[in-house]
Amino acid sequence: MKTILLSIALHFVLLHICFAQKLAPAMVFRVDSTQLKVYGIKLQGSQVTYHLIPSVKSKTIRVPKSEISRIRYSNGKEEFVTIKLLPAPPLLSNGSLKKSFSSIGHQGPRPDRIYLKDGRVIECNIIENGMEEVKYVVATDNSRRVRSIRRKEILRVERTSTADNVLPKNQPSGTNYSYYALNFGLDMAQIVAGKSALWADDTRGLGLKMGFGASLQLSKRFSRRLGASLRVGYLQWETEKISRENGTTVYSASQKLQQMFCQIAPNLYLLDGLYLSPYVGIQQIVLKGRYSDSHPYVLLAVSPGETQSAFCFGYGGRMGYEITSRARQYSIELLYGIVARNFAGLQSYTKVNDPIHYVGGRIGIGLKK
Repeated sequence: MKTILLSIALHFVLLHICFAQKLAPAMVFRVDSTQLKVYGIKLQGSQVTYHLIPSVKSKTIRVPKSEISRIRYSNGKEEFVTIKLLPAPPLLSNGSLKKSFSSIGHQGPRPDRIYLKDGRVIECNIIENGMEEVKYVVATDNSRRVRSIRRKEILRVERTSTADNVLPKNQPSGTNYSYYALNFGLDMAQIVAGKSALWADDTRGLGLKMGFGASLQLSKRFSRRLGASLRVGYLQWETEKISRENGTTVYSASQKLQQMFCQIAPNLYLLDGLYLSPYVGIQQIVLKGRYSDSHPYVLLAVSPGETQSAFCFGYGGRMGYEITSRARQYSIELLYGIVARNFAGLQSYTKVNDPIHYVGGRIGIGLKK
């Protein structure tokens, strides 16, 4: 009989121990900064379940994990459930960020900040600021668990920590790969004589060689590897040929070739600033000629001056490198361009019906946003 009673008592003791462990108290910290004492808390998939009183028969409360920031168990262990994201900080009247953090409860040195594209902010200590992802420890995480977030979700990173496991404050914090830029550039182009002999040859052609101009470019960078640009500009080549016999000028002729162009291109980035850019566009070619009265062309009853134009298709490729800061963009570029053959009407004293091949360069400076 004593054995039976002892077994029953032991059974109830074990049930009591299991029951007490199951409904052990815990402190829940919600993302809205409220705290709640609960019992028998469990993490089940995307939900958190608990009781408000220490009874298994009490109502089970179910809430999404996204509403719970962290849990402190009865043994003192803490578990972070959801990263607490702060709203975007208030701005001063001039648009700059306020430097006071008392409103969000921080004391001492300010942590790093990760600004997300949806307007939220993570306050943390950044461990690794990589090209594909950023690794960090949440500022309020006493367990120092390392988390990560993909770079494409980040608008920008603000580094202020100087801990041993974090890059110094003045170290670059990464590149923002999404921006617009308006860039003004100075252009130069050399007509390739072997490909465009009738344009560049001094004897058989017009003798046009080096040209200069300017262009304006609007570009958009979408990601680390891809961007696009729209460029409009102007190039001009000019030459003068003088025919002499025995030191005496017989006749002279001057030629001016003008190119107005509009080009669109994808920008394919090989590195952060190095890119390749195949382009297509339309151009208006204007050929202006001026001849002396003794020129054979004028003697054939042609006016001593003429201006002719034609619209043409053009294409080519560029290779360039750009440097960007917070609000500026600087670029240098090499290019090879072709103006397709479509010069009906451009009948100068020398018939020019070759496509124009030219190599060139461009130096640009602009604004970035």
